[in-house]
Amino acid sequence: MWTMPKMTFCLILLSYNALFAKAYLLPRADPPFQTVPETATTPDNHFNIPGVPQLKGKPADTSDPVPAVYGVRSVDIPFALLNYGNLKLFTPGQLNSPGSYTDVWAPGVDDYANQSACGIPDNAFWPSKVAIHPYWLKYAPANLGLSRYCMQDVCISVWNQDNDDYGAGDDVMLKVTDICSTNPADPTYCATPADIKIDRIKADLLFINERENLTAADNSSLENGAEYPEKVYWFFTKCWDDGLAQPAYNTTKNWFTNPALPNNQKWSEDTLTEQYQNNVAGYPAANLPPYADGAYAKGAKRQAAIFDYNKYWQIGDPDPKWCPVA
Repeated sequence: MWTMPKMTFCLILLSYNALFAKAYLLPRADPPFQTVPETATTPDNHFNIPGVPQLKGKPADTSDPVPAVYGVRSVDIPFALLNYGNLKLFTPGQLNSPGSYTDVWAPGVDDYANQSACGIPDNAFWPSKVAIHPYWLKYAPANLGLSRYCMQDVCISVWNQDNDDYGAGDDVMLKVTDICSTNPADPTYCATPADIKIDRIKADLLFINERENLTAADNSSLENGAEYPEKVYWFFTKCWDDGLAQPAYNTTKNWFTNPALPNNQKWSEDTLTEQYQNNVAGYPAANLPPYADGAYAKGAKRQAAIFDYNKYWQIGDPDPKWCPVA
């Protein structure tokens, strides 16, 4: 995981052509974005029992209203874009060892906001954090950059490749909190835009129904490897359930949980579809590549929906310029 130095202010610089920047001038109908601080903030939490993580069960769907800041816009990051890539794994420790909660955490001791590029402590989304390739920063509004992905509504949904019907137990939800290294010297680096890096506990859950049938190499990678041998499907989605912050951090004093985002699956799926439709109309003017709706696609449709990043990115392409949030 990337660890940023202590800082008081960091200005995110991204390269955009004039057409792209103009296309992202928000019309009056678009809601405002969630506020992300420009200076370091100390997370407010009540995680006062080191070594005992607070876990949520999977609650029923809710019809609670969702604040406008998490709503649909005329154009936004590529929600519903489907990738098929390598699954990298954060190094052991940091509450990140399968079947073990032995790592010790305590506020102000191990639980700092500088543990991710988003300025969000790991514990806030334990064990549901994910690092994405910096390629995706080119899809963020020019005035927001990484901040857009750090906002509470941006998650990815990851699917086990062996299940074409998307059955129970074969998918996990993760909150984007970090940017993956692209340095080949790092064994956990993301080599392509389709690669992601997640907690190995979550990877273990993704394959929990198959553990008895996995090869020795597969099981070994989940325990202590840098990469799972098989690829996974994933797409950008609106957060719900385990994509939401742990209860101890769900307080209005934390920017990453303010305003509160209700656990509303129906809202997530409906908003995902509507935003995809808006992006279809808005991406040409923003000079962004088209993509199919790959969310929840099955079988042959899922294969056809995979985003072909090779048309728009090549090995050696420079990463968009970025720096950590808050």
